[in-house]
Amino acid sequence: MAFVTPSSLPSPVQQAFDNKILSTPVANYIHSACAVEKVLPKNAGPILRMRRYDPLAAAVVPLGDSGVTPPPQLLTAVNIDARPQLYGTWIGITESVTLTNADPVNA
Repeated sequence: MAFVTPSSLPSPVQQAFDNKILSTPVANYIHSACAVEKVLPKNAGPILRMRRYDPLAAAVVPLGDSGVTPPPQLLTAVNIDARPQLYGTWIGITESVTLTNADPVNA
């Protein structure tokens, strides 16, 4: 009597099937990790202007109890203009079917 080992089984029998579907890999677009979505108002033009302020310097004068007011700092605004671009793609799917002869006798 011959012993049955895993290597003597046909290939389809040696395979196992997992019922969970793997996720679809996607590109890792790191440039959009910190992106903020903005919507252009209707009839506003193609450029979006945003504003931010430069950081203030560290305070080097202690306030204390002397009643002396420290020197003021200037707040500097920076305007950033953005022109949104549209990106997209499409998928061409055909409904034609390729027929093959599945009958091994007449193949």
